[in-house]
Amino acid sequence: MAAFQYCEATFVNINYSIIDSLYFVMVTLSTVGYGDITAQTEASRVVVMLIIVTSLAVLPGLISDVLATVRKRNDGGGQVSHGVLPFILIIGAFRPEQVSEILDGFLNRENAESHLNVVFLDVNKPAEDLKLMERNSMWGHRIQFLHGSVLNDKTLQRARARYAKAIFTISDQNAQNSAEEDERNTVRLWSLYCYTVSHEVPIYTYNLSPTTAIYQKVAKEIICVQEFKQYLLAMNCRCRGASTLLTNLLHQRQPMNHYDEPWQAQYDDGSCNEIYTAAPPDFMIGLPFAYVALIVFKECQVILFAIKTYAADRNDHEILLNPSNDYIIKETDLCVYISESPKEIKDIKYLNKGFVWSTIRRMRYEHEPQLPVRPPPKRKDAAVGSNSTSPPHDMIKPDEPAPAKTKREKPPTERYKLSRLPTPRHALLTGSRELITRLGMSPVADHDDDGRENQVGPPDHIEDTSLPLSYILEAPVQLDDAIIDSTEGMRGHILVCVHREVVNIFKFIYNLRSPHMKPEDLQNIVLLCPSRPTDKTFELINMFPKVYFMVGSCRQPDDLLRAGVKRAKQVVVMSEKECLDDCERNSDSPAIMTSHIIDLLVQERARNAYTIVNLSKSYHHFLFIL
Repeated sequence: MAAFQYCEATFVNINYSIIDSLYFVMVTLSTVGYGDITAQTEASRVVVMLIIVTSLAVLPGLISDVLATVRKRNDGGGQVSHGVLPFILIIGAFRPEQVSEILDGFLNRENAESHLNVVFLDVNKPAEDLKLMERNSMWGHRIQFLHGSVLNDKTLQRARARYAKAIFTISDQNAQNSAEEDERNTVRLWSLYCYTVSHEVPIYTYNLSPTTAIYQKVAKEIICVQEFKQYLLAMNCRCRGASTLLTNLLHQRQPMNHYDEPWQAQYDDGSCNEIYTAAPPDFMIGLPFAYVALIVFKECQVILFAIKTYAADRNDHEILLNPSNDYIIKETDLCVYISESPKEIKDIKYLNKGFVWSTIRRMRYEHEPQLPVRPPPKRKDAAVGSNSTSPPHDMIKPDEPAPAKTKREKPPTERYKLSRLPTPRHALLTGSRELITRLGMSPVADHDDDGRENQVGPPDHIEDTSLPLSYILEAPVQLDDAIIDSTEGMRGHILVCVHREVVNIFKFIYNLRSPHMKPEDLQNIVLLCPSRPTDKTFELINMFPKVYFMVGSCRQPDDLLRAGVKRAKQVVVMSEKECLDDCERNSDSPAIMTSHIIDLLVQERARNAYTIVNLSKSYHHFLFIL
């Protein structure tokens, strides 16, 4: 407008007022064109053409944004438009803090798609906090909240579910009844699958209980929070700091402009790293894990912290976090690295094989005392409770059978070996997605001890090769035999502190009886709880060796000392939320108080002994008050 007014006044000496100039521009942009005011010079005509071109390019986008804002303000009752593509659809019950964490994971990443949008679908109308986030947050133009039932096809049409890049259905962690919430989540999954199966949209589901997975085979991936927690706790017992490592790698963190301590700057610098997986180069195959990890760190500044080993019987990979020093890397393995970028991973392939072998020879010469070859353990009482015809892989506990007493002072002698889980019910609790789809599909005939195949017989002689391997007792132990009154004579065990009752901890114990562990590395597991476990709970774990129960309070010093807290290698303090379906918001207080009592009792610890505290909320700073 000002340019038009200037050109007319300068070149033809026509002085239009501000109102006249605004009137001319509005009439021109609206394409009405009354003709009472016209451009008299070439410069004015050029200005008018630029105004028209600009309006045609800008106005449609502005109008579209206004309409989208009006649609979003309709309390989620709108629909997903074509302009939102590509997008992911997330279904569940949402709170502002949960939405912020989801958006941090999907949108606040360096490698995230710049045009990816997120659509939230809830059966309830979005709260005012969510609508405010939609309008005013930094991601407001990339998120949208809808409400409606997933069981209604019209709602899925409004959400354009068939055109989503991916769909996530999430159980509500704050639900009063986790089983009922998982059932609702399963029904949502079924409805989504039936509606989108023709378009092959990947669906991911997030459950509260691992037993729900059997009903969710149509999902591409199944995630269970309880199962994941138990897996991390077991990994912490096998590899110290594993849960912290994985949490830091998965958690999004914004670097700060100022740090009070030097370690904080180093921590943020390391938080920029990512996890990468790659096949081992030729020079790695056949080498011990310890040498390979040291070489790639020194030469490429890459951390090799895990191996995905191939299990031929299950046609699947299993992750081994920090395997032993003498683990030999195989051609079928996959190496899991921590690196700043993929460039460092590619640099590993260019390491010269001759240089690598010369480095290994030098390290063997200089550091052989630090990387010893561990001899097999000597067991003077290897024949206790066994006969000369027992298989060589059967393991026997060194403790003598306890004399008959009212209360058992020492654990009984047990015989166990590497075998498959006894029933498909136990296999389901392992949480393997591939295993669930394979159960019952590959039965084979059992074999005699001399290797000859048996003739087809009754069903109890058929072995299902889809069942995973684990260390299993030859005969399930009775509950009375698993309850002990003292851990006297027991050292280096795992003490698990439970506050109210023992719930399903199958995943925790199963990972501590992994077939990738050596028999002599299996630790005793002692669960300290106020009451005996129920028969239903005990039946899930009564086939595992070296698992014992003690009745007592984990907040009483006498009971902790009786459970061998000073002699335990790892002490795992469970959160109270693991024991209750309906928990209060201060459910972490018993775990924090227990950790304080343990710190007071154990002033000096043995080498490599530590405590693992399972907290359901971000209250870890309370651990350091005392």
